[in-house]
Amino acid sequence: MTKTYQYGYRTPRFAVDFPCLLQTEGPNSLTLQARCLDISEQGIAVQLSEYLSVGAQVTLILTLPGAPRPQRIAAKVSNRQGRDHGMTLIFDSPQEQADLQKYLVNIHSEPVILK
Repeated sequence: MTKTYQYGYRTPRFAVDFPCLLQTEGPNSLTLQARCLDISEQGIAVQLSEYLSVGAQVTLILTLPGAPRPQRIAAKVSNRQGRDHGMTLIFDSPQEQADLQKYLVNIHSEPVILK
């Protein structure tokens, strides 16, 4: 059963649990292993062993479950609670956004709304 979170987000967030990579930007860039916690059409929450500053620009390397290849999507850290980081996705093309929307529709066709 799929869980959808409504806590004031602009679009529904769906609970997920899959690994991804995250690349920080700047002169001391790092590639970090992360765990995706939830995802929406506009944002994602990931758990990291490192702490990133709110406002940090990153690149997510996501292989969505069932996808044939990884996607690179730019993001900005919008909030942080401990090791959990909320990020706003920044799409480079309409196709990137369409691929994510397709994933959400395919695996979450009958979400359960939690209020």
